[in-house]
Amino acid sequence: MPRTPSVTLADVKQALADLGLSPEEASAQVLRGHLGRGSLSTLQRYLELLRAEGARERSLSGAIEGALRTLAPAFRALAVGAAQGLYERALAETLRALEEREALLEEQEALLKGLQEQLEATRERLEKRERELEAALAREEELKATLAEREERIRALELQAMEREGKVRELEAVREAFSQRVHALVHELATLQAAVGRGAQGQA
Repeated sequence: MPRTPSVTLADVKQALADLGLSPEEASAQVLRGHLGRGSLSTLQRYLELLRAEGARERSLSGAIEGALRTLAPAFRALAVGAAQGLYERALAETLRALEEREALLEEQEALLKGLQEQLEATRERLEKRERELEAALAREEELKATLAEREERIRALELQAMEREGKVRELEAVREAFSQRVHALVHELATLQAAVGRGAQGQA
């Protein structure tokens, strides 16, 4: 008689999944009919193993659910405390951030005020220098006008000096001519006196 192919626990789980049955609902005969192999004793052993495993899982799940129900208030209190702590820390951090931002804004306002004061002082210095420059330009124009006037007066004085030098030369020429005329008259007078003297001596 040929030996029936062996069946594994994985085969049984897959057959249960294919049939949509739980270990409690299935039987060895149903599994044998679906798989077409395996002994009934082996299939029954796997079913009992899966049923026991399911019972343990249900028991463990119930224990966990009971523990959770028991610990739920404590967990809730811990969660509320944790949330409160997180809220308080977040609030403290927010307040600290706001304080830092306010301090930064005050620092920036002070810096801006200082810059505005420096700008105002610079503007006043520029206006003062502009007024000084305008005054210097006006003074320069006055000096230019005064210099032009003095140059004109110098030219006029130079012309007067040249005219006077011409007149002086004319006067010197006249004086020289007059001197020569005087010398000539003196010589003539001396000649006449000599002639008169000789005539008088002849008459005597």
